[in-house]
Amino acid sequence: MAQLTMYPGKAGSPKTTTTADITDSDTQLFLTELSVLPAAPNLLILSASPTIWEVCPYTLKQSASGAGYVTIVRSGAEWASSTGLAQSWASGTKVARNFFLYDYSALKNNVEDHETRLGTVEDTDILVLGYRYLPRFRYPSTRWASNSVRKQLGYGPDSRSVNIWVI
Repeated sequence: MAQLTMYPGKAGSPKTTTTADITDSDTQLFLTELSVLPAAPNLLILSASPTIWEVCPYTLKQSASGAGYVTIVRSGAEWASSTGLAQSWASGTKVARNFFLYDYSALKNNVEDHETRLGTVEDTDILVLGYRYLPRFRYPSTRWASNSVRKQLGYGPDSRSVNIWVI
């Protein structure tokens, strides 16, 4: 499972509006205020009501603030729409960076992927500097490791057993 991009949010999800009509094939979205959106790349929502919306990734933000445009993508895994199709939007349409289903799905996927990777590591020998990690780990100087060092290396009653190999 691959990690998905997790985009930064915007506290409070402030809104702006479009300054021009856009068709279902336009890729530039002109806005009254760009500061309400995080830096590109990111996601935004165009909405006329809770049941009429379109989530678009944007790849370019003309400036940090003031009026300007963003370049939007109207297809792909991060894109979504209440109708399943790109839509036309009138001037004055609300635009914001909200928390979307994509954000939740990316977070869930990445946590599950991370847990899978950790599970794989916990069940695998680890190669480190040529010495096999045993309950009484031996340093190259032939001194025995203290209990605190052994615990830091992952050995102890409250940790899982891991073999560390030194190469």
